[in-house]
Amino acid sequence: MKKLKFKYLSVIADQKMVLGIRSAGLFAQSFRILITTALVLCLPLSKINAQYLHIENTDISTYPENKSLNLETHGFTKLFDFYGPESGNWPMELIISDGWLYGHNYSGGAYDYGLIYKIKTDGSGLMKFVFDGTEANGLVLSDSVLYGATRYAGTYDGGVLYRINTDGSGFTILYNFQKEFTYPVYSLILSGSVIYGHVFQSLDGSGFIFKINTDGTGFTKLSNISNFPYADLLLYDNYLYGTTVGALNAGEIFRLKTDGSEFLTLHTFNNPEDGEGVYNTLTIVGNSLYGTTGIGGTNGWGTLFEIDTDGTNFKKLYDISSAGGTMVRSTLVLSGAYLYGTASEGGTSDLGTIFRFNKDGSGFEKLYDFQNEIDGKRPEKFVMSGDTIFGYTWEGGINNDGILYRYIVKKSTDILTKHPKVIKLAIKRPEQITLTTKEDLVVESGMSIDLDTTFSVTGNIDYTYSWKVKTTAGYDIIDKTAKITSDSTFYIFLTTIQGCSSLDSVIVIAKNSTNIHDIDITNQISINPNPNTGDFQIKIFGDKAEYSFEIVDIAGKKIAIGRIICTSGECIFNISLSDAKPGFYTLVINKDQVFFGQKKFIISY
Repeated sequence: MKKLKFKYLSVIADQKMVLGIRSAGLFAQSFRILITTALVLCLPLSKINAQYLHIENTDISTYPENKSLNLETHGFTKLFDFYGPESGNWPMELIISDGWLYGHNYSGGAYDYGLIYKIKTDGSGLMKFVFDGTEANGLVLSDSVLYGATRYAGTYDGGVLYRINTDGSGFTILYNFQKEFTYPVYSLILSGSVIYGHVFQSLDGSGFIFKINTDGTGFTKLSNISNFPYADLLLYDNYLYGTTVGALNAGEIFRLKTDGSEFLTLHTFNNPEDGEGVYNTLTIVGNSLYGTTGIGGTNGWGTLFEIDTDGTNFKKLYDISSAGGTMVRSTLVLSGAYLYGTASEGGTSDLGTIFRFNKDGSGFEKLYDFQNEIDGKRPEKFVMSGDTIFGYTWEGGINNDGILYRYIVKKSTDILTKHPKVIKLAIKRPEQITLTTKEDLVVESGMSIDLDTTFSVTGNIDYTYSWKVKTTAGYDIIDKTAKITSDSTFYIFLTTIQGCSSLDSVIVIAKNSTNIHDIDITNQISINPNPNTGDFQIKIFGDKAEYSFEIVDIAGKKIAIGRIICTSGECIFNISLSDAKPGFYTLVINKDQVFFGQKKFIISY
């Protein structure tokens, strides 16, 4: 039996809230936003940190009570939910230009090969382009032309470099990599009419740095490279700067001239206290390079570092902690006096964070906690326009295929600047509500079911709801009476009068039905625990049968294969991946050599 509980922020519950108020219109507006946010923000009961708020200081951001309330949450907006079959899943790149966001999804789309998309910055006007390739890697924009690479393309197993106009026309293959690599990974940057990039194979991390003209001519290998260079290159003053993860999680920083000469290793991460493994692109400020490591440091979650462009004056500026966010995969972005970034894990609910800090590593501030999987989890790359962050999450959203979001950073003028007067406000505690749906429903094929009989709500809050079914375009509203002709999944969308929403599902099995394609067979596979440290259990709910499995990392490398022989309807199999690195993985299950289902999971130490 599935249960989902709502609980309102107890900072306003049955207590007297002590707030500083002055007559200025700006603060009055901020106060209204604060109260509105507190009333509609639904948080799990276990996240309660305070019972009242007392603000008397000129800088309210310094108070722990204020940080637990998180005044920044009103700046977050989910713009779009990705849906694999229609709009793709696993977003991997993001570009902003003239009011549009451009990106590509690693998989999904009509043929599950991924796609390119563009969407307005308000989340409307989605346009998608299917291209002649699979599993896109790297994307850059110049005027009205997008340049990108694929890991595979038709008979070109090594992938291709391509161009396509932003209206979806003019797809052209610029260069064929001729099967030079196994599971190739590409990255691209653009300078005028020249594209720089690197390609490496995910099996041993070896590859090369190249350049090519935007018309497809002049392809040149500039330098060989090794040790898994996941991050994009940085171009500055006729030098290309790059990083590697390292074969043993050490990693390094390197540079070379744009003509391929003067290759130089600037720094090797051979001291765990300084951090290990660089997954993201370097950021340049003046004569300094900034970046983060994936692991190491005092807390084991990585570090923020600074180094001069000539390789001198390396400094560890900050030790990353799980509370502020871990697994920083985004490039740091300088805006004003701050460096901004996102963490794919960590934070209050271990779903990731948005953060910033000063250039000297001081003043770390967690701006936003991803606390609800429906609003996205595992944020990665992002772009900034003024004080607005546009980004994507790798997973989460209604379909768990990732989302696009917008986050508006509060300006310093939004915070109290003078010592206010103090008054007390009494706030009434809203009621708790519980949504419960039935499971294991079986209906004779051809008969109808009243969907309203499949759920119940406990609590005294008024609410509205609707029944929907998933389509290629999203969700369509249906009547509460549904005729069952095949195994089907129905979704209930419920919203309380205070604005809190919930999504749950009811699976109805058609007795004597021969059509099994409507069943979400992924629900017949579970991984526990998830995330894990490489030791976990696979549980299959199905028939007595022989299954095969494979585990694939984010770069497409198969790291484990095997067989599972189920002698009952519930089969449990133990997996131990002792050598697997922290990151995202996919478990694929086949039955009788036919795809049965898949599950994503995370290894995190």
